[in-house]
Amino acid sequence: MRMSRVGLPTHLRRWGLKVEEKDGWRDRGRPYTFAPRAVICHHTASGSESGNFASEATVTFGRSDLPGPLCQFLLARDGTVKIIAKGYANHAGVGGPRAGIPENMGNTYAYGIEAENNGLGEPWSPAMLNAYYRLCAALLDYMGTKDVSKVFGHKEWAPGRKIDPAGIDMDNFRNNVRAALIAGPSVKVVRLSRLLPGKRNSDVILVKRHLHRRGFYEGDFNNFYSERLRRAYAAWQRHLGYEGKDANGVPGRLSLSKLGFWVKN
Repeated sequence: MRMSRVGLPTHLRRWGLKVEEKDGWRDRGRPYTFAPRAVICHHTASGSESGNFASEATVTFGRSDLPGPLCQFLLARDGTVKIIAKGYANHAGVGGPRAGIPENMGNTYAYGIEAENNGLGEPWSPAMLNAYYRLCAALLDYMGTKDVSKVFGHKEWAPGRKIDPAGIDMDNFRNNVRAALIAGPSVKVVRLSRLLPGKRNSDVILVKRHLHRRGFYEGDFNNFYSERLRRAYAAWQRHLGYEGKDANGVPGRLSLSKLGFWVKN
């Protein structure tokens, strides 16, 4: 399997992710073979008010009943990715087979991502979901594959035993991972405040070009947010399933992220 030619932190940052490195991550892992070819998504079950990296100590060092590390990546509530371990982690447990991973071998053959969420109805913020999609896409790319079936939830690996990541439809999740793969690692940053009808700036040009590549915009590529662009963006919103005032031609965070942008206010 082809691997990325750059280091993991650099690779993830090229995909537009904010990355932190836990001290000692390069030497951290259980003393077993680790040959990742899939990604399993989890939630931490930490309290919704417990903080950005509430589970950092637990996923690094483990629990009384399960030695750490418990994942390779911890996704914070603000969308920051912390690299916890390079090697084998205790995250998958009994389950499978799925996507070419043999039964009960998820720890050997899959990266584990733990995302901070209480699993009891805590909303997933757009920023966190966008980072979750892009992290999975970046890891697929790092492993040399574009097969999004190799991204799945713990609840899909161990149905009836696990529910994580709760509140996330994994088919829709994989569609967003696929969109992130299509957008690729050269993520463009746009600001919502610059993308309003009548505005003139370089972000407008970027949106026109991305819509054009998707077949939704034909026209000039100047920096003016025209009525033509508004209609084109409304068509893109309808394509995503938005209706009524949600398809008014004014970009929102989610529709921009699905168009391939990293969005700031």
